[in-house]
Amino acid sequence: MRHVILLGDSIFDNARYVPGGPPVIDQVREALPQGWLASLLAVDGSITEDFCDQLASLPTEATHLIVSAGGNDTLGESGILGESARTVGGARFTLAEPTSARFGRIAAQPTPEWRAYAPSSPSGIAYPPTGETLARFCD
Repeated sequence: MRHVILLGDSIFDNARYVPGGPPVIDQVREALPQGWLASLLAVDGSITEDFCDQLASLPTEATHLIVSAGGNDTLGESGILGESARTVGGARFTLAEPTSARFGRIAAQPTPEWRAYAPSSPSGIAYPPTGETLARFCD
């Protein structure tokens, strides 16, 4: 049996944002092949530091982990939007720098395949740097 786990923030824990519509977990369950399970461990408002708490609740039968992380970290750094920048590239770096190290530690987990959606990437796919394992991130 396959068991998909959604971890992270309100991208997945979105029921309160779609009244009258299906939340993500319901859409995932509907799209999965017969016999697959899906569980929601994501919590609206979570930041990357909360990710390890979610992992602690991971069912032993989990086979697939899907993570959405970093959006709330970025919201917490929104004060930098009032700062000036000389170039667009400089502004992108200023916006990305506070959360990139935290997210990189999550992405460095030892899995057979890891893909992260990167809207600034022409391909839409970004592969993480090598580095700490997920276990070290959560220590």
